[in-house]
Amino acid sequence: MTVIQMQNRLQTEVREFFKLAVPLASAQVAQSATGFADTVMMGRMGADVLAAGGLAAIVFLSIMTATSGIVMGVSPLIAEAFGAGQKTRIQNVARQGLWLAILVSIPMMILTAHLDSWMSHAGQTETTVKLANTYLDIMLWGLFPAVGFAALRATVSALSQARPVMFIVVAGTAFNIVWNYILGFGKFGFPQMGLAGLALASVMALWGMFVALALYVFINPRLKNYRIFQELHRLRPRILWELVWVGVPIGLFSGLETGFFMVIMFWMGTLGTEALAAHQIVFQTIMVVFMVPLGISYATTVRVGQWLGRKDFVGVQQAAWVSMGMSTTLCLGFRSPCCYSPNRRSAFI
Repeated sequence: MTVIQMQNRLQTEVREFFKLAVPLASAQVAQSATGFADTVMMGRMGADVLAAGGLAAIVFLSIMTATSGIVMGVSPLIAEAFGAGQKTRIQNVARQGLWLAILVSIPMMILTAHLDSWMSHAGQTETTVKLANTYLDIMLWGLFPAVGFAALRATVSALSQARPVMFIVVAGTAFNIVWNYILGFGKFGFPQMGLAGLALASVMALWGMFVALALYVFINPRLKNYRIFQELHRLRPRILWELVWVGVPIGLFSGLETGFFMVIMFWMGTLGTEALAAHQIVFQTIMVVFMVPLGISYATTVRVGQWLGRKDFVGVQQAAWVSMGMSTTLCLGFRSPCCYSPNRRSAFI
């Protein structure tokens, strides 16, 4: 292969990678912006609410991230099948991905409903545990749509149809923020529900995004030919096992990643409500930045899987190098001195 051909291939890879990475990273940032907005609203409700709400939010995020990570095995398997032109394989993996979302969500919902005693044993104050449990008892009903959305997002991304994901997530985030304000503070004739209102708004947003993406898969001309929602009643244990084999390590790693932040949050809680509330502000700010490379990682999974399906190992290498180059450039940009000017003051001060 000549140098010119290699350059052309690399340019094509960069272009295709951007088509996936930009909408996926934008969707992740939009989702994290919801937590940022929640933090601002919780802060207006008082330090106790901010501390408890922040603790409950990171607990739910850890559970949701680990559970969603398990179904992320859908992405590489479908990407590989898409690269190899195996339509039937794509259909079966997508369907079993939805089944896996149900099967892993149910036990995790039960776990979420019984976390109050664990939080008490972890040294949290009675007020914090009570408020956090109020939030979690509502949020657990948003776990399945969140995991189901992750399965569908993995499917459409692997089929190079990621852009609608960005629009759906941005719309869902805007909906969440508006209804957080309405239900949290009792506007436009609605009762003031406080922390429970924020949780209810989040659950409605999660269901809305899941339904919207499902409708898109059902009506989009390119996607409806795969007939993903047909024969959903059929369980295929072999494919389910493949998804579990690939997805469980992803889920464990993702859970440990967010679990690290959760442990720190619990330690902060032992220092008092004020320390816990302050840490929540810092954590949500960091999460917005972290979501950009996370979105890039999703795009990397798709591109590598597609090249692997075509048995093109040069393409696999190019996708990896483009991903690492983009991630490194972004991380260096985030660490630019202009981001740390001493003249800048936090919006929370």
